[in-house]
Formats: sequence, C-alpha cells, structure tokens
Amino acid sequence: MQLAFCEDNDKERKQFLDFTGQYAKEHNMHPKTKSFDSTNVSEGMIELKCGRIMVSVQREQIQYAEVYNHKTTLYMTGRSLTASHSLSALEDILGGDPFLRCYRSYIVNMDYIEKIDDSSFVMKDGVYIPITRDGRKGILSHYMTYLLERF
Repeated sequence: MQLAFCEDNDKERKQFLDFTGQYAKEHNMHPKTKSFDSTNVSEGMIELKCGRIMVSVQREQIQYAEVYNHKTTLYMTGRSLTASHSLSALEDILGGDPFLRCYRSYIVNMDYIEKIDDSSFVMKDGVYIPITRDGRKGILSHYMTYLLERF
C-alpha cells in the first residue's frame, strides 16, 4: 500500500505519521527500522516480526503455532497472528518448555493440552494437533515428564 500526500500539505503528513506512531505504541508494535532491544521486552514477552513491524506477545498466551502455505500462524487466547518466522526460528524464540514441536508443521504449548487422542493432542479449545508417528514415543514421554514436573 502506498500513501499519497499533497506536496504542499506537510501538516497532513505529520498528523498521519503521529497517528501511526501512537497506534503502534498502544499496540506494542515497533517500526521495522527500530533495532531490537531486549530491555524493552518484559518478562514472559517475546518480540515477533509480523510483516514490517515487531509485535510483543506474552509467551503464555500462545496456545499453538502452525505453518501452512509458508505462513506461520500463532493461535493465542482470543486472537491469531501471522508471523514472518519459520517454525524452526519460532521454536528457538520460544525457548523450549512449555512449547513442544509435535509435528513438522506444529508447535504446541503443553499448558493448553486437554487430552491425548490416538494420534493427536486435543487442545482446550477442541482443536486436534497431530503427533508425528516417528517421534510419537519421545514426544509423549517429554509431555508426561513435563506434567510430572509441574505437579
């Protein structure tokens, strides 16, 4: 999208830039040109690149992530977000427990798993997330260990 402003109307351009800057600040978004500063990210928050902006997200709100058609979508409590990261990069950003890669195109937050079906995790919102056949034993073992450590 390209915006056009009258050459002689710098006031209109300034108002637009002020508005977008305020909107970005209110929604924890940062311009792409701003360098990443980990001191700006509070405990439990991660910053994700979403198109041309950086968005701060609370780790514990992420229920699961899915890659479909080369797009990584994070499903959170009450919303979803499409990030400009591969699933492997997202896995590194999330940093392990409670996140588990259970299939080549899915990462789940183990805190949101309701139950285990024959070949999938059933999330608290009713979504079925597949578990890879080859690594099923290791994935289920990791999940059970995580549950035992929590309680």
